[in-house]
Amino acid sequence: MRIKILFLALSIFSLLPLKSLAGHSGEAGGNVHNIMVHRTMDIPILMFSTNPYFDAPTCPESNKPAIQWAVKLDEFGKSVYSLVLSAQAQGKKVKVTGSHQCSDWPDRESIFYIELVD
Repeated sequence: MRIKILFLALSIFSLLPLKSLAGHSGEAGGNVHNIMVHRTMDIPILMFSTNPYFDAPTCPESNKPAIQWAVKLDEFGKSVYSLVLSAQAQGKKVKVTGSHQCSDWPDRESIFYIELVD
């Protein structure tokens, strides 16, 4: 019995760092606006905005809060692009949770995950 309780307690506490990380990232739920694909020397970057956008991180290069979302158009980014275009075409809302980093573009928050909510 003690082993089951200990296992349950460890399982719960092991999730706490993930939850706290997600709590510090930007988050938005709303309609998609301003979709843009930017050509780069490497992998193109998808950029878009949602309204509202809460808890935007301060991007180190610009020293200002992120103004939009950005994702490299690798396999994950292509999935995001597809979902974003579908949501906009259908007038659906999305929920975006950011990584709290501006690693894909200097003044835009990188995406941790995105979901269609409407």
